Amino acid sequence: MGLQIGHQSIAGHAAQARRCVNVADAYDVAELRRVDPALRFLEEVDRRTGYRTRQVLAMPVLDAASGDLLGVVQLLNSRDGAAFPGATEVRLRRFCEALAPAFERVRPAAEDRKSTRLNSSHTDIS
Repeated sequence: MGLQIGHQSIAGHAAQARRCVNVADAYDVAELRRVDPALRFLEEVDRRTGYRTRQVLAMPVLDAASGDLLGVVQLLNSRDGAAFPGATEVRLRRFCEALAPAFERVRPAAEDRKSTRLNSSHTDIS
């Protein structure tokens, strides 16, 4: 599922701010405002799926050399019902650092396929 980068979702905010976001209660407006006054939780996804999101830990996946955003990894609902602990943040950061090179390796291939598709759709075959 693609989300916009911005304050309309926790993952979108982590992408825009390029930093970890860790909330104990995704529905707590005051907690979200402490992260950023414009931050919102995208409740529509819970309504549509029937899932109940409580805790969220969102971490951007960044290219180590350029700082380019490659994606966001999001963990939902800790086992104990509390905010994800700092140790989990550290492990997720390491996971994202390990994931970044894999994203980098597949990105050029995906861009090449997109370019080929666009070019072939405009080819005049007469």
